Amino acid sequence: MFPRQCKREAASNQHVTFAFPKSRRLRKRVEIVGVQRAGNAVHTRYFVVVCDVQGCGRLGITVSKKVGNAVNRNRVKRLVREFVRTARPLDGPDWLASELDVVVIAKKHAVSASTAQLWSDIASAQPAMAKMVAAEREREATS
Repeated sequence: MFPRQCKREAASNQHVTFAFPKSRRLRKRVEIVGVQRAGNAVHTRYFVVVCDVQGCGRLGITVSKKVGNAVNRNRVKRLVREFVRTARPLDGPDWLASELDVVVIAKKHAVSASTAQLWSDIASAQPAMAKMVAAEREREATS
């Protein structure tokens, strides 16, 4: 397998940025497949969210041709990226924890859902993701 390299951006105290830099993305197929093999899945109505607790806080989005044409697939990907970008509270942890690599896989029905439905659906995966992180921290503490 490939070595995981976590690149961290320098913290800026000047302002909060909602950018989605390349260091926060899973960009290559081998990275996405690695997360899918090593991670645990959380199923929601419109998505399968696969989380690997040994990650670096990166996101990968997969939308197959079963979902629809290119316009529809790109819409779903754009909405997921926008959710992850804007779901960061100013004073707390963001939706994408720094120790998780997450792959979001869209289901067929995602194309017919509204933006609000997609956002609430993907937000509903957060409690299960938090449990995974807590369980991994417990395992590390007892080791």
